[in-house]
Amino acid sequence: MAFPTTSPPSFSSAWQISLQNSQNTSGLILGLGTAYGVSQIDGIGAPVIETSDGSRPRDQGDLVGLDFLAGRDMVLTGDVVSDGTSLQHAIEQLALVTTPILGYGGVEYPMWINMPNLVSAGTNTPMASMVRCRKRDIPFDLGFSVGYATFALQMSSTDPRFYGAPITNTQINTGGLSSIAVSVTNGGNYETRPVVTVTGPIASGFTIIASGASTGSLTVNKALAAGDTLVVDTDLHTAQFTHSGVTTNARAALGTSPTWWTTNPGTTSIALAGSSLTTATSIAANYSPAWIF
Repeated sequence: MAFPTTSPPSFSSAWQISLQNSQNTSGLILGLGTAYGVSQIDGIGAPVIETSDGSRPRDQGDLVGLDFLAGRDMVLTGDVVSDGTSLQHAIEQLALVTTPILGYGGVEYPMWINMPNLVSAGTNTPMASMVRCRKRDIPFDLGFSVGYATFALQMSSTDPRFYGAPITNTQINTGGLSSIAVSVTNGGNYETRPVVTVTGPIASGFTIIASGASTGSLTVNKALAAGDTLVVDTDLHTAQFTHSGVTTNARAALGTSPTWWTTNPGTTSIALAGSSLTTATSIAANYSPAWIF
């Protein structure tokens, strides 16, 4: 899973789309009012379900296995006209944001869609799928002679979720307490998985506890000095410890069977509890609300 870490661009109309990669990190806008008309997007609905049902030898039916959501492929089709310079220039700009670059082939970038009425009536809420372009087809046909071309883009995502703008909530221990908490509000309809950062000082044996819409707990058997950080990824189940600018793997500090959690729709409180907290101790949660349509 990978939610966006940058805010969406400014859109001027509903259903506009932004594509970006390492060559254009600000994004190319497609849709109404641009040189790129998008007539259809396939693949936004339910992704492929990966099943693990097994056959029952000498009996009817199957043995029940687990179902999981696979990644998704989306196909954008539309047309291109001159962007004010030329048709060919517009095609070059589209190619710029949809061509893999050496050294960045494994990086997914947000494809933002300005979705109308996603949260409440009368509002547009940009949502993103983290994607890579796997195919681009621009047929060379008679339309070129009159300044018109068509395109089909296949955008592939390893994560089936659509995400809202990234949110970071931080709670600093300003009151000298032994426990502080930060709220994570998932305004979508599907679970999301925040990255939690603890900044020391705090003594070994502290806990990170989720309650509310989701529950779980992690006990961290590692002390953090002032300025040290522990970054816990609730999706990849990793823990990265940074001291004096050097980052090391601290997964072993969580023990052999931590109680991981996913953050369901609604509000989850993530608390940090332990000893030796000072006014410099803090907890932060970075996340995005998530949807499946």
